[in-house]
Amino acid sequence: MKNEFKEFYTSKIELSNPDKSTLIVLDTNVLLNIYRISKGTRKEFLDILEGLKDNLFIPYQIGLEYHLDRQSVISEFKTVKDDLFKELDARTKTFLNGMEHDINHVAIRSTDYTNKRKQVVKSIKKKVDSVLKSFKEKELNELFDLFDAETDESDRLSEILNGKVGPSYKHDEIEKIQKEGEKRYANEIPPGYADKKKKEGKLTCYNELIIQKEYGDLISWFQIIDRAKDKAIKAVVFVTDDSTKGDWYYEQKGARAELKKELLVKSNSELIIMGSNSFIKQASSQQQSNLMDFEFAGIGNNSKEIEAFTELNFKNILSEVISNRASDLEKEKAKNKLLATLLENQEHINEMLLSIDYNKDFLDKASYEHLDELKYELLNIQSLLKSRFELIEIGDHKLEELQKLMLSTKNDAFKVKLISITLASKIKYMYPD
Repeated sequence: MKNEFKEFYTSKIELSNPDKSTLIVLDTNVLLNIYRISKGTRKEFLDILEGLKDNLFIPYQIGLEYHLDRQSVISEFKTVKDDLFKELDARTKTFLNGMEHDINHVAIRSTDYTNKRKQVVKSIKKKVDSVLKSFKEKELNELFDLFDAETDESDRLSEILNGKVGPSYKHDEIEKIQKEGEKRYANEIPPGYADKKKKEGKLTCYNELIIQKEYGDLISWFQIIDRAKDKAIKAVVFVTDDSTKGDWYYEQKGARAELKKELLVKSNSELIIMGSNSFIKQASSQQQSNLMDFEFAGIGNNSKEIEAFTELNFKNILSEVISNRASDLEKEKAKNKLLATLLENQEHINEMLLSIDYNKDFLDKASYEHLDELKYELLNIQSLLKSRFELIEIGDHKLEELQKLMLSTKNDAFKVKLISITLASKIKYMYPD
């Protein structure tokens, strides 16, 4: 059976010392990530590529995308520190203004309250400004020192990849692939169909080539297939840090079976997809060395944390930190309110279930059957409420997640209300307000 369905199985590949039958392909985001990872990890990554240069291959499309996007990525990381500091200043100002407003509205009748209030506000502002200044000069600077946005590693990377880039397609070949892409995307045949919505209408115009950006992944894929047709190639390892590539691989489960099948049919080669962190760990002869920089950045040796840190670029991580506006107090209030609402719904459901069981024997057959239907609906809602109770008690949720759960709970409450009205008409049971 394994022979008939090879695309559903994955062989183990030795990356620390692979033979020439293994082709290693680096995605655009992996090449650009040399500017997004710490200096130590960057050096190790380039050292690994140096040792694997005989196995490396870069499709022309990926090489083109890298060179067109490289400067914008470098510029992005040169400004991210200033952007963060500005955001922290703005948030601190908002906090202090809110605090001053609250103090000013405390109702105390005293002849010296006004002067005392001004002194308190001034003292708090001074202390907060001091803490923020220290935080910027020490902890944040230590964090940003891990990332050297000034160093351009393109020369070393270019030397490693010298002679490893495949040929460009001609204009008519690009046109043919894009027409085929229309049919593939309409039927969600991977790869690339997930890019249609966000990249549709955008063009890359370079050296007489006009490329519709939504077909960039498909062009890269065909160039990988062409290279893998070499009879000496038995396996293709595609390294990508794009965690949204659902049209390339199943999350945590490897390459899409459709892609593996297509590569097997067209080139008799096996396809393996992995993130750069997994690639580094498997290719490094010193497995622990690639963890050191993450420990300095506050990330432990937990493999899931390291994987997440590698696959998300540094700016996204900072954005996540900055955008988390909810304080612990706000989250706790939202959580308690949600639990109270869940409990209230649960009590109403229990009352109605007791009422149904009590009144069943006094009703005609049609009403009896209708009550059974109502009871079934109530039990389903009760099960949902129970699962939400467990979900809230188990994890530390963001404010947005709690708000979504509250919306769902309110929808359930509305359903319970409708059932209670129906129930009241049957057995004169009145749902309590």
